[in-house]
Order: sequence, then structure tokens, then C-alpha cells
Amino acid sequence: MTVGAFIRNGKVTISNGKITGEGPYRVGLQIDLGWIYAEGLTDWEIDEEGRLLLAGHDFEGRLAVALQLSEHPFS
Repeated sequence: MTVGAFIRNGKVTISNGKITGEGPYRVGLQIDLGWIYAEGLTDWEIDEEGRLLLAGHDFEGRLAVALQLSEHPFS
């Protein structure tokens, strides 16, 4: 089964955040209307612009999920 969701440069106000699991991880961000979840995250980095980039790769190294957070829109 292949599923996906895509939102780019959506402005949200996060009131709470949680990271769970021992790898792969799940991140939950609480917003006014509910929660945003990303599951199966395996890698993360903070880039030179201070953006948090999270990704989940399958056993063959293919990207399965990504969550990118920044105070400013991505170009």
C-alpha cells in the first residue's frame, strides 16, 4: 500500500510537540485543529539555515516520509 500527504509552506502554530519511539521515531505536533504526525522517521539534521529536517527511509534506503520545520518558508 502506498500512501502520501504533501503540504508545503503551510503556516501552523505549534502548541506542543512530542517525539516517541526508539527508532524509527514518531513526531507529533499539536496545532489548534489537532495533531500533525510523521511516523517511521530514521534520520534528522539541522541545516545551515537552522531548519529541522527529518526523514524516514525504508530498508532499501528509499525516502518514505519527511518532515521539515522552519520559522521561515522553504524556497
